Amino acid sequence: MWTRAELKERAKQNLHKNYWMVVAVTFIVMVASGGLNFGANIPITGGSGSSNHSSVSSWESDEDSGIYDSYDSYDDDEEEVSSTDWGDKSTWLIFGGFAAVFFTIIFAIAMAIAVFVLNPLKVGCLKWYIQNRKENPQFGIVGDGFKYNYLKTVQILFCQMLFNFLWFMLFIIPGIVKAYEYRMIPYIVAENPDITREEAFRMSKEMMMGEKMNAFILDLSFILWNMLTLCCCGIVGFFYVYPYKQLTNVELYVKLKETHLGIRDDADPFGKDDYYSNSGDGYQEV
Repeated sequence: MWTRAELKERAKQNLHKNYWMVVAVTFIVMVASGGLNFGANIPITGGSGSSNHSSVSSWESDEDSGIYDSYDSYDDDEEEVSSTDWGDKSTWLIFGGFAAVFFTIIFAIAMAIAVFVLNPLKVGCLKWYIQNRKENPQFGIVGDGFKYNYLKTVQILFCQMLFNFLWFMLFIIPGIVKAYEYRMIPYIVAENPDITREEAFRMSKEMMMGEKMNAFILDLSFILWNMLTLCCCGIVGFFYVYPYKQLTNVELYVKLKETHLGIRDDADPFGKDDYYSNSGDGYQEV
């Protein structure tokens, strides 16, 4: 059993012992995690053309004759609008088509960057965090996601993204539940780049079984820190809150790994008697 206070205390210790390196790695994680979190509210509004199609009658008074004349401009306005209506519609259709193609291309490029660059980079950062618990790892470890079984890492994390998206498209609440169920997949891949997709998903599901609500409450416990970050224009978040949260999540992973998979948090966390054995390029299942 674990407590939030326990995880956060260990996270603080790991943050203070190697502070500036943790901040630097966290900056990379923020970029990698937020690679697709962009959006632009671009209202495409056609000209309303504030044409007045109401009948306008003007009455002029002739003091001498007392005769009133009526002038109705409705017919003239209607004829003028009908002559330009199709031109306006075709212009906006062409513009809308180009806009749709443009944003489709942008989205495809962003997806490619996220899948082939940002996800492996995030895996390398998580590996650095995990090793930071026991030693002072070299900064170059953040690139390990590109070195060991790169295509398998890309495949597994892409499937995680895809499944999360599909679940959210079908149902919001089950989508949130599934997102928590898949939460440990990047950490598992970071320590075991040789793992298969099926095994990574199975292990994450096993680790999060009965822990989803606890993990959700753990996330909620940072709400005041998040509010402080907003009040300080992100400065506090960058230099403290985000590194603190990332290290707390690493502690959660380590604790769940020990509780549900039997991998002990020893001085050598991957001893030969544990769930994994050290195999040079990664960790393989015993």
